[in-house]
Amino acid sequence: MTTDRKKISSRGVCVTLLIALSFFLPQITYATLTIDGHANADAGNSPSLTTSQTNDIIVLDVANESGSASIITISNVTDTAGLHWYKRSATSSAIIQGYGGGAFGTDSEVWWALASSKLTNDSITPTFSGTYDCDASVAFGVNGANTTSPWDTNASLPQYAQAISGGTPSVSNISTTNVNAMLLGFLGTADYGDDEGGTSYPAGSSYSVIDTGLAPNCGFAATAEAEYRVVSSAQSGATIAFGHTAPTGWFMTGDAIIDASQPSGRIIRLRGGVRLRGGVRLSPGH
Repeated sequence: MTTDRKKISSRGVCVTLLIALSFFLPQITYATLTIDGHANADAGNSPSLTTSQTNDIIVLDVANESGSASIITISNVTDTAGLHWYKRSATSSAIIQGYGGGAFGTDSEVWWALASSKLTNDSITPTFSGTYDCDASVAFGVNGANTTSPWDTNASLPQYAQAISGGTPSVSNISTTNVNAMLLGFLGTADYGDDEGGTSYPAGSSYSVIDTGLAPNCGFAATAEAEYRVVSSAQSGATIAFGHTAPTGWFMTGDAIIDASQPSGRIIRLRGGVRLRGGVRLSPGH
């Protein structure tokens, strides 16, 4: 009888301790990934971006066509805020079909920077490796991201796809390691929108368009567009697509930015293998 009473008393103490710790230990918090401002630009111009939050990851998506068989790439990116820019991805082809017929060199690249302060009319300018015919660009901020290593480290990323002519722009085999992420689809073409009339491509199912850069005022044309979706579970073999058939060739890049969430609080080990982190009960295997 005495032993039973001791067991009941011990259990009561553990329950009381669990409840007390849940009030006093810091909780696990998760950052919310959101788009914080966006801008676009057409041939020879620079997107001018304004944001409302601090500690944003700034993303620049640029597509250009050379008007010849040459592939013109981006050698550097600068802006009026003096941010430090890094290339995230690049894909190109010398035989992409473009606006008005013919095939020529086309390049699609994604660059990024960390903005610790809010941006006001920040003019973002890519420097090209040579003379090109037409370019279009989209810039936007992502708030709530990991500011040290913003991109998901899964080996599948970034993922590329392209078509020499036509078809629905899409990229498959997108997997993420992080649970909370913003999936991003970047589109680059040598056409003038999804109908050669300056209409933006519609977003794919469950995605939202961030912005579209359309450039018709050159020898041929260029389109850059970005879409996104926020997920709260790790992805495996996902597909990112836009919602309309392209009139010409296209490039797609699939990628993911991860959130800044970090579990906080010490792990406390209780009797019976029960452990707590930040007031949350963990199974013995965690």
